[in-house]
Amino acid sequence: ILYAKTESPISGGTSRYLSVVLESDISNSQVSLKEAILEILQEKLKKQNLFLSDGSYSSEILQFTTDKAAGAQSPNFEASIKLKINGLAINANDLNKLVTDRISQTLASNKVLENRLKDDALAFKMKDLDLKNELGILAVHFQGKVWYMVPNLDDYPKQLKGKTADEVNEILIKRDEVERIDVVLMPSWQKRFPWLESKIRLKISEE
Repeated sequence: ILYAKTESPISGGTSRYLSVVLESDISNSQVSLKEAILEILQEKLKKQNLFLSDGSYSSEILQFTTDKAAGAQSPNFEASIKLKINGLAINANDLNKLVTDRISQTLASNKVLENRLKDDALAFKMKDLDLKNELGILAVHFQGKVWYMVPNLDDYPKQLKGKTADEVNEILIKRDEVERIDVVLMPSWQKRFPWLESKIRLKISEE
């Protein structure tokens, strides 16, 4: 058994960290390249007012290469991909009109769908896709507001003349579009509506 001890510090030598290309690095680069290509495609379609929804397309990798294999000692590597995307692009305006027209058909005659829709009013996803026959079933979720149409007030003074405030409330509150009624009689001691129709003023407030 040999044993040695030095009385002075030891100097010299080297230390270094080795960067190795992992298999997961290559897989992640493939995913990133696919997402980047799809984003570029969506931007091009957007200029034509078209888009690809979730589930409305399929992708096929035709070629994927890297300049370094997994296990190679390198701090970085380059990757390239050739991708084929096949799908059904949807026209945003056509879809919006189709949905709003269909909903409007189900509304009562005294209701109307709000024209100013929010950007997130429509949410959709392709459920069944048949690219061979260029067919698909699109699941759509719509969120918007329905307004009552403003009633014609011209005939109401004839119905309200000579009525008390309670009688007026009873007549008007029957309408579905009426949420609240505020009655103001002038002078304040007046208990009934005027008998002259021209003295009756009706005002609609949308809140």
